[in-house]
Amino acid sequence: MLEGTSLKSCLRQARGWWYRQTWGYGRAAHRRRCRGYSRRWNLETRGFTKENFFSLFREKFLRDVTGRKFWELAGGDGLVGSLGVWLERELGWSVEIWEHRPIPRQHCRSNRPAAVIHERRSPLWDSEPGAGAWEQPWGVTARSAREAAWLCRAVRRGYLQPAMIGVWNPSERGVWACRLGAAGYRLELVYERTELYRRHG
Repeated sequence: MLEGTSLKSCLRQARGWWYRQTWGYGRAAHRRRCRGYSRRWNLETRGFTKENFFSLFREKFLRDVTGRKFWELAGGDGLVGSLGVWLERELGWSVEIWEHRPIPRQHCRSNRPAAVIHERRSPLWDSEPGAGAWEQPWGVTARSAREAAWLCRAVRRGYLQPAMIGVWNPSERGVWACRLGAAGYRLELVYERTELYRRHG
């Protein structure tokens, strides 16, 4: 039975399911698919507050996952749009943040004193090592196009194989879904224009 208590809610859930079946990587198709994944698991209701969203995220993504490492690329102030802040504070995870911009990095250091904060764009931006050079994180998020492109390239070349990838995609372009899909990742959820992908196979 569809989630929700009203006919309107049931219809929205049904449309969300239909949107998730949209095929193709063009912007219009991907935008429609994102609408569907923003309604999955009754997210419109359950994710109305950040606390409820994190509860849903823990239920759907973190089952049997404990004591892991998490990376945030283009971390900004360390609070806005951050999954790492919740993983760090509520679950005690080890979080590393990359932020090359001085002012956001200063705010990040004030807001996230427990996190390891790096002053460059991403791990070894100019000289990427071979696979296994890093302690592999469970998840990585990227909140800028350049960092997302680096992340997709690192995954494609085998440098990184996180279980989950989050990409902030305000323009709703299908490029990240295409690149990550080719690398074995599947879109699972969209929250506040952040697309969450999970590795399969």
